Amino acid sequence: MPIGIVALSYAKRAEEPNPVNVKLAQITDELDDFVQQTGESTVLVSQLEIARALPTQSSLIVTQDAATNLDRNGKLYLDSKDVLNKAFDVFRAYGITDVIVVANPFLHLQAAKSIVRKAGFDVMSYKVPSVGFDNSPLNLQWWCKGPIRFVIYLGIQVLSKLTKQNLHGIGEKPHPH
Repeated sequence: MPIGIVALSYAKRAEEPNPVNVKLAQITDELDDFVQQTGESTVLVSQLEIARALPTQSSLIVTQDAATNLDRNGKLYLDSKDVLNKAFDVFRAYGITDVIVVANPFLHLQAAKSIVRKAGFDVMSYKVPSVGFDNSPLNLQWWCKGPIRFVIYLGIQVLSKLTKQNLHGIGEKPHPH
C-alpha cells in the first residue's frame, strides 16, 4: 500500500511560488525520493503553489477551485482543510492509511497533522526543517510574514469563532490582476 504525502503551501504572492513554497517543494521532493528509495510507493498531493516548484509530478494538484470557505470579503479562500479534504479523497481511493504532512513547521504543520489524524489517518513522523517566513512586500498575507504575526492572526481566528464573525483574511492585500 502506498504512503500518502500531502504538501501545503504557506503565504501568498501574486506570482507563485514564493521562497517559502520553493523550500517546501524541495523538502517534499527529497522526502518523496527518500520514501521511494526505501521501496515504498507514494501518492503525492500538493497545493498548486508547491506543485509549481516541484520537479516531479503530483498525483493531484489542489487549486483554488477546491475552495469551500469564504473570506471576510465574500471571496472563496482555499485553506488547509480544503487541500487536506481533497488529499483524503485521493488517499482513500488508493487505500492509504499512512500519511506524511509537509507544511511550515511553525504551528501550521501541527494543525495540519491534527486534521489528518481526526480524519482517521496515521501520521508518519517526519521532521520538516525550518522554512522561515516570506516577509517580502510581495507577500499578500501579513500574518505569514513572521512568527509573532502568525500567532496574532491565530488569536484573531479564535476571536472570530467566539464572536461568530468571519475575520478570515482580514488585512490581506488584494490580488493584483
